[in-house]
Amino acid sequence: MGERRRLDAPRTVRNWILAAGAAGVAVATGVGIALADGSSGTGYQLSLRVVGLVTYFVVNRFQQGPDRIYRTRMPGEEEEQYERALGPGLIAVIFGAVVQTVVVVLIAG
Repeated sequence: MGERRRLDAPRTVRNWILAAGAAGVAVATGVGIALADGSSGTGYQLSLRVVGLVTYFVVNRFQQGPDRIYRTRMPGEEEEQYERALGPGLIAVIFGAVVQTVVVVLIAG
């Protein structure tokens, strides 16, 4: 048998999650470029939050089945099950924000 993957999500589900995340980053970057006229108003912030929420709900929808199986099979409390993902998740978010900022600055500048 092959290596056991976290959440045991099939390759197609993992690819859809990756595609949805990449699309969310691309749209957020596009919004950042389109609104990079020096204003940091409420419209800009709201539009980025809407893009983030839509991306979250799309990714969450793909992840529900594998996550349900993961929670059922893993021993311990729910908080303990997800503690191991906190560090890598924060690193991914921070790295993604840095990459997005660099791309926006390079394109808009």
